[in-house]
Amino acid sequence: MNYLNIHTDILRGVEFIGAEPTERATWIALLGWCATQENGGVIDDCKNWKDRQWQQLAGVTVAEVKTISLLYGFEGENLRLKFYPVESEAAVRAKREKGKLGGRPRIDKSETNPDETKGNNHMVNHMVSGSANHERNEREGKGKKGKEKKPPKSAATDELDKDLLLSLWNAAPERARRRSSRKQVADEWRRIPKRNRPAKSAASKAILSWNKCDDWTKDDGSFIPGLHLWIKNEKWLDLPTAATKTPKRILTKEML
Repeated sequence: MNYLNIHTDILRGVEFIGAEPTERATWIALLGWCATQENGGVIDDCKNWKDRQWQQLAGVTVAEVKTISLLYGFEGENLRLKFYPVESEAAVRAKREKGKLGGRPRIDKSETNPDETKGNNHMVNHMVSGSANHERNEREGKGKKGKEKKPPKSAATDELDKDLLLSLWNAAPERARRRSSRKQVADEWRRIPKRNRPAKSAASKAILSWNKCDDWTKDDGSFIPGLHLWIKNEKWLDLPTAATKTPKRILTKEML
């Protein structure tokens, strides 16, 4: 899920009102991460996670999640959140399954699902079709006189972007795809200025380098971020070196 609805009764309840500000912030951060994972508000086998793993995945610390709180707590090896919108998650899953069986459901802009077999074309077309529709509406002007038409987007550029994103999606580890969505990948790509976008060869080389580095291979890939975050942070500029596996900054022409 890419959104959360929190009932105001929860925010006025004794559990939330009586919690310390740090507990509230931790609960909200955990809610957000659980929603992206669609895990029902239960983080499995996480009791022995290290501080860095908690920070990288959910934006919280070990000390924060192990604080005794009425908003969240451990049950054995698992961390369970109170007031997680299980019903909303079930509704999203049902809508997704209905779409698979009977064609496309009505578009929910806040929700996409990473279907490996059908999704590649949807992922790369989302970026192009969204901006193309916007430009078409601008050109038509809905009857306004004297409005200058904008030139259409370059088809060649669209195809290059589609090919590059498809290549990245296929080369990314499974965890990077599971922690992301095709819509998020396309959205983050659109936010990057064209002058800062890498060539396909550079992007492919970078993702393969990260696939082999210690940060992504240790602890069964627990530290692998979603692919959209990799794109957002322009990690093709931070290649891990073979010796130390620490990021090495790559200078581009624009930075010189």
